Amino acid sequence: MYIVLVILLGVGVYGRPNVRFQGPIRGLGQTLLQLSSSRGSVCQGKGQLSDRLLGYVKAKDANGDGVYTGNEMAAYISKLDADKDGVLSEQEGINYFVHKMNFSEEFYKLQYLADTPQVHHSKLNDTKVILATELIHATLGSLVELCEGNQTLYLTNCDCLQLTHSCVSRTELKSTIPCAEFLSRQFQSTKSC
Repeated sequence: MYIVLVILLGVGVYGRPNVRFQGPIRGLGQTLLQLSSSRGSVCQGKGQLSDRLLGYVKAKDANGDGVYTGNEMAAYISKLDADKDGVLSEQEGINYFVHKMNFSEEFYKLQYLADTPQVHHSKLNDTKVILATELIHATLGSLVELCEGNQTLYLTNCDCLQLTHSCVSRTELKSTIPCAEFLSRQFQSTKSC
């Protein structure tokens, strides 16, 4: 029940005029809105999820051509490799993904560890090519998996709390398969209430 209300809150607050809070949902929706914007909010100081996601992809695609190559991957890992041992450690990843990019540690554990090869960055080359759109899809897919896998995160995790708004409001994200499928499931679950 709470998840449906959070999703309604995210959609209702951000400009979907056909979605309105009714009866007790209206009061709870307002309470959740106040909670998410209150001083003690889990999102305080983190910025918008959509900006963080697109910034993450932009940081990996150094020349902005929409393709993430092996050379860019090596340069990206080298930049984050604080101890210069040639491998991005878990702590170095946390320092960047959690402390600099402001993603949650839960998201880091699911996405970033799987995304970052634990090989010496000098061994990476241009044989690996990933389109920036594929990187966005994979990153969003991991986040959707995280949030749907543990729905209490919609109340305690900023990444999950902002997911609906990011999928609805940002053109670059709403056209992705993970966002489209996520929103479809969320709107189907609101119809059943």
